Amino acid sequence: MGVLSWILLAACMLWSALRFLPAGREAHMPTMPYMIALIRFLWIPYLVIAVWAGLVGSWWQCGVAVAGIVSILAMQVPYWTNMPRERWHHQRGTSHETASDDHRQTARSADAEPTANPPQASGDTYHLMTLNCRYGKASADAIIAAVRERHIDVLALQELSTDLIKRLERGGLHRILPYRQLGTPREKTDNGGFNGIWSRTKPKRGTHGIVSIPAADVPGIMLQTDDGTSVAFASAHTKSPMRGCREWSDGIRSLSALVPMPRKSVSAGTGREERATGSKGGRDGGSAYPDVDIAVLMGDLNADIDHASFRELLRSGFRDAALAQARGHVNTFPSQVPWPRIELDHIMAATRESASGSAAEPARAVAFSGVESFVVEDTDHLALTATMTI
Repeated sequence: MGVLSWILLAACMLWSALRFLPAGREAHMPTMPYMIALIRFLWIPYLVIAVWAGLVGSWWQCGVAVAGIVSILAMQVPYWTNMPRERWHHQRGTSHETASDDHRQTARSADAEPTANPPQASGDTYHLMTLNCRYGKASADAIIAAVRERHIDVLALQELSTDLIKRLERGGLHRILPYRQLGTPREKTDNGGFNGIWSRTKPKRGTHGIVSIPAADVPGIMLQTDDGTSVAFASAHTKSPMRGCREWSDGIRSLSALVPMPRKSVSAGTGREERATGSKGGRDGGSAYPDVDIAVLMGDLNADIDHASFRELLRSGFRDAALAQARGHVNTFPSQVPWPRIELDHIMAATRESASGSAAEPARAVAFSGVESFVVEDTDHLALTATMTI
């Protein structure tokens, strides 16, 4: 039994070490991302070994197992400590659209009948919601009820079907959120369905693919605050590892193209200001909206902070709402059981960074609150909501 417990300890240590593989390297086989997602639950076998070793007086084994428990718990510290910051300030400015004219404009239902004086975002506050609809099987009535009760301003849905779109329209979603932008359905490449995004206020622009990733289209819209700050919202669903492990990792990292670039930079040695023309390098090209001030990414990313590819996306400039709130995990999958769950769905934001040497402009702060998940009937994901204040 002593030898077996050492073997189990070694297996747990090797398992937990998968978390530290470089981004992209954790995508060598489909099972690896799933194993990494379960690392946070390794405290259970560690605890069993620690208790057994303590009972039989094997203090070395007990010490190693306790160290393993501490290491697993330490990995979750960012969800409680709000590191490195909750509110982050970056340069703001007037929006300058550089997207090509052939992008499809935002669609509005012909029979849209917005409710009289619908609840608007308070100042620069947006109530956000995202949900994976499980091949379009999610309850349209439950989605509409949640949108109405939570006064949602921007709704992002993934794994849509044409049938679910019809049910949402019949249920009156267009009367609450009159403006929508859908991705183009592609049965051969979509992972479970196409994506869509709905808005309470009329967008300045909309496109079926704000950034290109090896998965379903990432539809996006651009809203503008009263003071002229442009905010891009995108609905994304990266490949699941079982549908393509390499595509899963590439898709997550390619979303970094949404991060706004500094509006102005100074040419080295000349002092001449130049305008940025694109976003940070996504693997498949930049964002359709390179000059927005704030980018908000919502959707099922099939990853959490234990995955190196997701951590690389965070390092590119995005801040996750649950991490910003720092009140623990906000788990979203699977919905059928209360435990164990992990967070695969995310609401994230990135702001324009201040360029060194550029003209000083007022800074903007972005903060998240009210981040929570809840059950929506007939889907295997929980819905995720958050309030974003600019």
